[in-house]
This record gives sequence, structure tokens and C-alpha cells, in this order.
Amino acid sequence: MPHGRLEAIAELFNVFNAINPAGFDGRRMLGTSANLTANPNFMQPTTFPGDFQQPEQRVGQIGFRWTF
Repeated sequence: MPHGRLEAIAELFNVFNAINPAGFDGRRMLGTSANLTANPNFMQPTTFPGDFQQPEQRVGQIGFRWTF
């Protein structure tokens, strides 16, 4: 009688729906070359995948492995 083993694997991302930054404002200076000012939003997050308007909120996958 053949014997085998079944393994189940589950992976989850953002289970608790935390706000994770995905994009940042990388413009260091604002304005024209003659009139430059520092950007107050430099390196501040601009997009969040945990946001309800974004398609990636909670992601999970399940896998099985049968060895014999």
C-alpha cells in the first residue's frame, strides 16, 4: 500500500489592512530653475496599496504538496 504525505502552505499579506506606502514624492525642489523652492512633501508617501481605492488590499494564497 503506497504511503504519501500532504503539506499545506498558506501565505497572507496585509491581513490587518495596514496602510503601507507604495509611492513617494521624489521631487526635491519645486518651481522653475530661476525660482526654486524646497518641496515640503519631499519623500512623503503618495500612494498606499492598503487604501480602499487601490486594488491590492489583502492578498493570500494556499498551496498543497503531495509527496509519495
